Amino acid sequence: MRGSTLDAYWYSLIIQHTLDGQDDEQIGSARTFLSHGLDQADRRLGHRLPTGAAAAWCRPYLAKPEDNTSYGRSIEEFSKSENGFEYFLAESVTEDGVRSTWRWASPKFNTGVKHVVTSTPHGGNIAEYGVDIDALRGGTYWRARGGTLQLDPEEDGFALLSDPVITPHRAAGWPRIDHIVDHPTQSVDPDELDELAAYSAEVAGGALWVRTVTIYLPRKTTLNMNSLGDELRMLITDVWHPSVDGAAGLDISERNPRNQDQAARARARSRGSNPHLGERGGAMTDPYGANLERILRDIERRLQKLEARAPAS
Repeated sequence: MRGSTLDAYWYSLIIQHTLDGQDDEQIGSARTFLSHGLDQADRRLGHRLPTGAAAAWCRPYLAKPEDNTSYGRSIEEFSKSENGFEYFLAESVTEDGVRSTWRWASPKFNTGVKHVVTSTPHGGNIAEYGVDIDALRGGTYWRARGGTLQLDPEEDGFALLSDPVITPHRAAGWPRIDHIVDHPTQSVDPDELDELAAYSAEVAGGALWVRTVTIYLPRKTTLNMNSLGDELRMLITDVWHPSVDGAAGLDISERNPRNQDQAARARARSRGSNPHLGERGGAMTDPYGANLERILRDIERRLQKLEARAPAS
């Protein structure tokens, strides 16, 4: 059984009114924006947007129907800034049903909670792990491209570009590796483009490492879809990482991120839990889940047929 967290609904709600938060603090703007979207839903969906102290950083927020985008996509892109924020919906079960509470942190979550998973020749709860390293997927020279400006009707327009952002890798001897990211709504605001370029350089500068680990969870686990900001400590001893002085050959800790686009499509399993944790590209995905579930269903059907044919003892 699969299910989406309730913030997936935001991606199915198209912006139909102009929303302008030019001088507002960014978390307050985001909260007002989401509240407006939920008011368009025509029914109560159980979202909670708590008030409280917010990060003291003001950024313009403008969303228009002609952007042809959803509330979910717009708030996701707004959060991606050099001084932006992270957010997710924390799902909890109460006496009144499932409660979805909007959580945010600026610039990032840091809960201080650490989960430990292991893999040794004698067992452990890591099913498999992998490391993907690609310098060309990252970059050292970043620019953001916005909409087209046409100052003279008789001349061709030109795409507006941000100022370049050069990562510290260049000073360390890396070559120039160019990347241009497109602004999702083709903004022509230079500040918005500069912020997007700075954000992209921060999250994907240099070689892009993608560490993934598939783990088996116990029935009562502390690691779940609300664990954004927790750390996952991996202790691995195998042929690639032999034990050193009796300790694990590989002992690393990674913060559990949660890409917003993945979060909106986050899935939880009711049986055979094995979330796939990645350093980048989403905290919980399962690239082999569909095939594995199909195989398991086939095995289960075959076992049921064998049980039905077996003589009663």
